[in-house]
Amino acid sequence: MIMIGMTALPPPRVIKTAIIKMDSTIISKEGIEKLLTMLPTDEEKTKILEAQQANPDIPLGSAEFFLLNLSSISEIKARLELWLFKLDFETIEVEIAEHLMDLKVGMEELKRSKTFKDIIRVLREIGNFLNSCDLKGFQLDYLSRVPEVKDTVNKHSLLQHLCQIILDRCSDTTDLHADLGGISRCAKADWDEIIRKIKKLETDCQTSWENLRAIAKHDSSTYLRNKLSDFLVDCAERIQVLKLVHDRLMNRFRKFLIYLGYSRNQAMDYKVKEFCKLISEFALEYKTVRDRLLQQQEKRANHRERHKTRGKMITEGGRFGKLDNEIGQENMNMNGTTSSTYGFSGLKSAIGYNTGDKNRQDDKNMMEALMKNPGTEKQSNGQFGSNSNLSTTGGLPGLRGRTRQSVSGTNTANGSMSEKANSSFTHNKTFTTDTEEDETMDLLLKSAMTVPKGQPPKKRTKKYGERKSFRRTRNINEEDVET
Repeated sequence: MIMIGMTALPPPRVIKTAIIKMDSTIISKEGIEKLLTMLPTDEEKTKILEAQQANPDIPLGSAEFFLLNLSSISEIKARLELWLFKLDFETIEVEIAEHLMDLKVGMEELKRSKTFKDIIRVLREIGNFLNSCDLKGFQLDYLSRVPEVKDTVNKHSLLQHLCQIILDRCSDTTDLHADLGGISRCAKADWDEIIRKIKKLETDCQTSWENLRAIAKHDSSTYLRNKLSDFLVDCAERIQVLKLVHDRLMNRFRKFLIYLGYSRNQAMDYKVKEFCKLISEFALEYKTVRDRLLQQQEKRANHRERHKTRGKMITEGGRFGKLDNEIGQENMNMNGTTSSTYGFSGLKSAIGYNTGDKNRQDDKNMMEALMKNPGTEKQSNGQFGSNSNLSTTGGLPGLRGRTRQSVSGTNTANGSMSEKANSSFTHNKTFTTDTEEDETMDLLLKSAMTVPKGQPPKKRTKKYGERKSFRRTRNINEEDVET
């Protein structure tokens, strides 16, 4: 065990000097704690000396040499305990002082918190309304049961209704948890352990005085003795200050509980950790519910904003309005007048876009005939007249007609003439581009082929019974093959 412990320590030749001078740069706090567990007993020291005298020529082992080296230091246990107290004192003091400061700040934060006052006031009003009474206050222990109480309709907790009322009435409130940082830290501390630490510091300081007296009997160094004595005097004063601050703070805490409505007997028995935990948990739950309600309000506001602008982007400045304007402008350029303009709105009325189901079949037949014979003008019910602004090729307005070229030589002249006419017709600036023609044609075909309401689309069914195979009906004879 000693050999294993020596691996975490500096070489044995420097350990003795470091212990006498209390040099923390050579041996750390963990090393001092380990040395306290490895100190040799009087029996071990005696046996090592007897073995060394019996066999002076045989060198000692590493463990035996290490123990003999430690035993040569006068009052080694007192030195190590005093050294360890010197290293631990500041750390323990800061830890105790931080907890005391958190409690002091936490009580001040809770006392001046406007949100906490509003919560208590609204909760009292809710209780008086539900109980049909007029009480001036209630015990703060009821805060732990607020999230558990629920209404009978929506099963919402009383805490949710409380948050909603406060958000509606008081716009300048906070989430409460951010305002009570000191209370939250005090809820995590063990206050019984703090009292034990203060008592332990006082006991260790008295023990260190005794160890210093024992060291002074064997050590002639006045510098180290004076330095250690000054340190212990300062430690004793600071420990007394910690005790005084703790006692006064506990008295202030009891007065604070009385201010919050507790009786004197309840305030004397109430633990600091229980009270801080009660307030901290309630503040955390209040913050959670409040954030959820704020998110719901934000979602509702965004939904209302989206609902106000719903459908406006489709009706204003859409694709169809732009296309209607372009076709009307082209027709105006063709005729030079605006009275006979045949735009997209005219096309819709011409093909019966807004007519009843009775006229849709006639319009459908008209469109099919128009698509089959683009060179022939159709007039039906006065929809296509002399001023309908159809092109000279018999097609729809804004569309180029196609000419059929004959293959025979007799129609070569006619074909060349039609090609020239088509070329001059194509280069006219008044006609639209291919993209606009395709879009217009798609819209016309969709409108013409629309199935009227109330009539289901016809489905094509296969008549398997009437199907006949060519191979089954044909008879192949040898004579036919020979011929």
